[in-house]
Amino acid sequence: VLLTLLVLVVRRRVLHPLRSFPGPWLNSVSEIPAAYALATGAQHSYYRDLHAKYGSVVRVAPGELSCIDADAWEEIYGIRKGGANMDKSPIFIGAVSPMDGQTGISLAPDEVHSRQRRALAYPFSNGALLQQQEILQRHVDKLMAALRKMAADRRPVDVSHSYTYTTFDVMGDLCFAEPFGCLDQGSATEWSTSVSNVFMSAAWDQAIRRVAGVGTPLTRLLVRLLIPAKAAGWRKTHFSNSREKTLRRLADPDRDHRDLVYHILRKNESKRSLSETEIILNMVLLISAGTETTATLLTGWTYYVCSHPEVYGTLAAEVRGRFASSADIRWETVKELPYLNATIHEALRLFPPAAGNLQRVVPAGGATLDGRFVPAGTTVAVAPWAASHSALNYAEPDAFRPERWLGDPRFAGDKLHASQPFSLGPRGCIGKNLSYFEMRLIMSHLLWNFDLELDGGVSGESARLWDMDGEGKKMKVYQTLFKPSLFVNLKEDTSGLSTEGLRQLQARLLSDHNNSPEVLVTTLDVRNAEDVEAWVRQTVRRFGRLDGAANLAGVFPKSLGLAGVSEQDPDEWDRVLGVNLTGLMHCMRAQLRVLSDNNSVVTASSIAGSTGRRNNASYTASKHGVLGLTRTAAKEVGARGIRVNAVCPGRIVTPMLHSAEDGLGTRVRPGDPTYPDIALRRDGQPREVARLVAFLLSDESSYISGADISIDGGWRC
Repeated sequence: VLLTLLVLVVRRRVLHPLRSFPGPWLNSVSEIPAAYALATGAQHSYYRDLHAKYGSVVRVAPGELSCIDADAWEEIYGIRKGGANMDKSPIFIGAVSPMDGQTGISLAPDEVHSRQRRALAYPFSNGALLQQQEILQRHVDKLMAALRKMAADRRPVDVSHSYTYTTFDVMGDLCFAEPFGCLDQGSATEWSTSVSNVFMSAAWDQAIRRVAGVGTPLTRLLVRLLIPAKAAGWRKTHFSNSREKTLRRLADPDRDHRDLVYHILRKNESKRSLSETEIILNMVLLISAGTETTATLLTGWTYYVCSHPEVYGTLAAEVRGRFASSADIRWETVKELPYLNATIHEALRLFPPAAGNLQRVVPAGGATLDGRFVPAGTTVAVAPWAASHSALNYAEPDAFRPERWLGDPRFAGDKLHASQPFSLGPRGCIGKNLSYFEMRLIMSHLLWNFDLELDGGVSGESARLWDMDGEGKKMKVYQTLFKPSLFVNLKEDTSGLSTEGLRQLQARLLSDHNNSPEVLVTTLDVRNAEDVEAWVRQTVRRFGRLDGAANLAGVFPKSLGLAGVSEQDPDEWDRVLGVNLTGLMHCMRAQLRVLSDNNSVVTASSIAGSTGRRNNASYTASKHGVLGLTRTAAKEVGARGIRVNAVCPGRIVTPMLHSAEDGLGTRVRPGDPTYPDIALRRDGQPREVARLVAFLLSDESSYISGADISIDGGWRC
């Protein structure tokens, strides 16, 4: 035995073609260290430590190299010029085993893989996504409703679970036209729990293959001895349930539900190229690959964004400024959020959900990794976690810096392509576009609807588990990262700010006046008296005086038309009165202190300010208050020649109106039976209100003060 071991050591240390590559001595003669790291979920951190010590290319096993050079992604996983592409290593085992001699796209040999990928191309195309977005929107709406209820109860939310429930329901609906029901019941199902455990079982199986070989009697023995019997149950539960649901969906081919099977059955390429067994196997795979990974990234993104207040502030402003209502958050628009996309890329870099190495085998002719020749037959892989966290590729590699993806000169030397969370090349993730859309959709809705912060109470201990300088280092990877809980506090967004809208207004004003006037744009919450005072002082410093003011900030209650006085939510009351009345008072108070004599102030009331409105108590009360405040101020400052008047709009076509109607689930148009009795039979336009405001600010209204002037198309007459 000793002689055999000695010969083995000499062959692997002295005579082996990889003998010149750096790495630990034990790894060069044995598979055990790499197998142990894989089986214990520590491969990502173990390989990072090895690369930090030995450089960009490390010998992690007798016949295997791990690399973190950014260009290695193309060499290993891409289409290789002048040579064959690299095949998957036979030790790899995924979440789905072959069935009846057939495989899904993940384990398929090259020819079969190419055929299946062509067949699945359209169901994952942008054209199909446009048709699938209503399915996604339906489940995201359910998520928002669930979060809104928990926010109202003032209890911390474990977003790790909430995201997981959502991604499972989405993929269940997309694969089988049957959601898992996680969001409805507010908990995981036996099936959804089994999916994450399948990855753990596959990692254990792969670790045994590393040591005992592929398909050997020893491997079969060790699998029986070392892998718990319940692991087989996990795989069986996942496979049998997926098979049953796929067959049920295939038995209903005429159903008009724009899921993946719908497109497979209607595209000739897909219908001809995929057998029933292959469709089943790929649905099993997609449920595995498209659920936990997306939920994991969403949770990691939430941690990083919430733990960086300056990032959160910029991001929330971008999302809330881009969308006038939640109905505007769609596939076509969420792509156009550069800062959101930068935070996604940065979260994927720091927290790639598929953080395990994907081994390939070097073909005849060899390969080149970081300038060094690698002989044929060598197993190679990029270490995703180590590559993304290496100073060889990034400045401040462990810091969350979305700006690096936006051309910030501090990061000009970064090798951004060292982060490939979806891999690349012929076997890159086919669901990449779907995943990006799902993430952007959930993130945008979340930021548009809620203010977020990491919980600081007992549940807040979960945040420590995400600190990669501390407890986060203990996070496990079994092909995919196993995420811990993350508790956050949610509060429905009440800012009403539209930073992007203000930017657009500023640009338009400058353009309309050939850049001649100096325009000052400030974003603030009028409920904050100190901010209002600072804003008015800044205006006077910039222009030397204040000649007039129009106070138009306002919000609708989210319960508009839905809840009466007896159901009035106190927080919503405070929000609406705080913006519409108290905020207006803050503005008027600061303005009247510095306003030049013989000028004008205009306030925004509403036709709701002079009549009652059912199920609209907070808004109606606030607008009645505006009229009282306006008349009082007019009496007080009239001796200075200052006029104070209120405009009372009716139905004006604005994002605010659309948002209110969206909350009721309908948009009313002239001619509809429920359209109000407006004499002119149409809605008003913002420019018509603007003309009235301009008139009241001008000297043309020199003898009008303390008035409330309706601009409602004859609604009240």
